[in-house]
Amino acid sequence: MIYDNLLKLKDDLGKKALRDPRTADELLVRKNYERVMNILWKRYNFGMAEAEDFVARENEEHSKAHAEEVGDDMEEYRWGDFRDEIVAVNLRRP
Repeated sequence: MIYDNLLKLKDDLGKKALRDPRTADELLVRKNYERVMNILWKRYNFGMAEAEDFVARENEEHSKAHAEEVGDDMEEYRWGDFRDEIVAVNLRRP
């Protein structure tokens, strides 16, 4: 109940809050937005699950890309060995 109200308030204030407020009204909206966000972060760990999911996806993508790079390198080595064997056989022929 309170959590849902805080989320609604965060959405409303998030649309109005400026990163660099200049007037007193803008500053008040920004301060209220920061208060609501602090409550959500401290009491409800708001955003932590999304951040952990993001880090997990980044790590997964990085490991896949690294595996593809290693696989490509190994494929190149295999083809290089294969070419070397062909050249060695051709050099032995009269």
